[in-house]
Amino acid sequence: MAQYTRDNCHGILLNHVSLPPKLPQEEDYDAELDGTLTRFVVSSLVSFRGFYAMVSVERASIDSAIAMLSTMQQVHITTGAAAVGGINEQKLQSALCELTVNGGNLLLHISAQNAGIIIRKANNTAVFELLELAPRNNAVYFGSGRLRRCFPRCAITVDATGFDQPGFQGTLAYMLAKMSH
Repeated sequence: MAQYTRDNCHGILLNHVSLPPKLPQEEDYDAELDGTLTRFVVSSLVSFRGFYAMVSVERASIDSAIAMLSTMQQVHITTGAAAVGGINEQKLQSALCELTVNGGNLLLHISAQNAGIIIRKANNTAVFELLELAPRNNAVYFGSGRLRRCFPRCAITVDATGFDQPGFQGTLAYMLAKMSH
């Protein structure tokens, strides 16, 4: 597997963020690259945060994004294992437990299912927002005009008393980890 650094992934970042007219004509997914790009974005957000006063709504939003992406990095397997690209069940269960205590957001990429999940915990509910990441082939090939996408596709609310149960979190972590491979 290639060794990616912040300096040598700019071309790939350009392809995935700005979508220039001549994109590569082959799949370039690499879990290690995902980890590098996520670290790059977190580092950029940390630098950007310095432009705001110590207490502001903008800074709180940036802090929330940094925490969400950092947790995503911890939960996903990006190097060294046979399950690279998947989710580490124990780390996910720990992150879900952390949501129970502190609230916040958790972002998951389930690449094997072409899905993203945002889990938000606030007050007395946990909200699961489900996203289909790549459009279906029919929409791309047979659609006329621009391709329109709406995110999230659907959301499910779970009462905190159910979400906070270790059995629920353990089963959820097991299921999502299994689906990610």
